[in-house]
This record gives sequence, structure tokens and C-alpha cells, in this order.
Amino acid sequence: MQALVKFIAIALLATFGLTGCSFHLFGPPKDTFYETVLDRFPDNRAALFGQGQVLLRNGQYQEALPYLKRLTRLEPDNQQVWLTLGRAYLEARDGLRAERAFRRAISIRPTMDGELGLGNALMLQGDLSAARSVADRIAVTYGESAYLWRLRGDIAFMADDPAEAARAYNESLALDPAQPSVQERLADLSDLVQVSQH
Repeated sequence: MQALVKFIAIALLATFGLTGCSFHLFGPPKDTFYETVLDRFPDNRAALFGQGQVLLRNGQYQEALPYLKRLTRLEPDNQQVWLTLGRAYLEARDGLRAERAFRRAISIRPTMDGELGLGNALMLQGDLSAARSVADRIAVTYGESAYLWRLRGDIAFMADDPAEAARAYNESLALDPAQPSVQERLADLSDLVQVSQH
């Protein structure tokens, strides 16, 4: 029976392997086209980035890291690669490495995405003062945005200031109402804020 299952899996992979289908019976979901390219050309930059992106989209943050780290060695001055690596480290809850990746991205070319990532990395490490400084720098350099207010809300949330967190999340939603995670946090906070004000 086990041999039959293995045969069927191999047949499916052979059938779909070069089409980019992400169906796998064994291991994390990967794009088989990218894997095929990387088997033949391990330093193919487009396949490394593509495979990293597929794994990130599928929530396979740790699995994405080797592809993205290898790509940073091949593309050390590519800001987008460093931003993506920072995002993967953030999702993997590695604030220190995320901070390093975002600082590298910012050193190549300062952007709001890099600064927001840096603020989140600092917050993840518990350095709320430094995260607030980054948020202030974003406001001065790039102006107010839904993303900035979300960062401010997250910082206040981590600082155990539910009223300020709720205020910042409301500001974020006023600028961009299509943020389900912010809506959920705000709903969770609303009862607490109302109770603490009585």
C-alpha cells in the first residue's frame, strides 16, 4: 500500500512538476517550477526570489529564509530582497535579524516600507522607545498613513495602553478601512477601553 501511495505521488509530481502546481503530498508547499529551476541552476535569482515569495504566502516563513538569505549574497545591493528577508524574519518572530535586514534595506535606499519594518522589528524586540522614534521619523519624512497609525497602535498595545492603541487603530482605519486585523484588534480592545473608563 505504501509503495502505491508513493507511486501515485511520484506520478502526480511528474505530471504537474513543470507546470508550477503547488500540490505536494510530502513537505511544505513549494512551487515545483522554481524547484526545478533551482535544481539545475541553484543561483537563479528569479527562482530564489519566487520560491521565497511562494513560501512566505503559504506561511512557511522559516522555509523561505534559506532562499532569501542565499539571494542576499547574490544581490547584496537589492533593497527589495532585504525588505523581503526582513519580512520573513518578522513573521518568524526573529526581531534582531529582521532589524538587521531592514537596516540594510534602508542603507541602500530609505523607504517607508523599510522604516515600518524597522519599527516593527524594534517593537518585536521590546524596544518600544526606539520603535516610537522610528514612528516619529516616518511621520516627519513620509507623512501620516494608515500603516504608520497601525504601527503606533501596535506600539501602544505592547506598552499596555489600550486607550492609545484604540485611538491609533481608529486613525489607521479612517485612512484605510480595509484592514481586517486592525478591525479585529480594535473590536477586542473596545470592551476593555470602555470598562477601564468607568
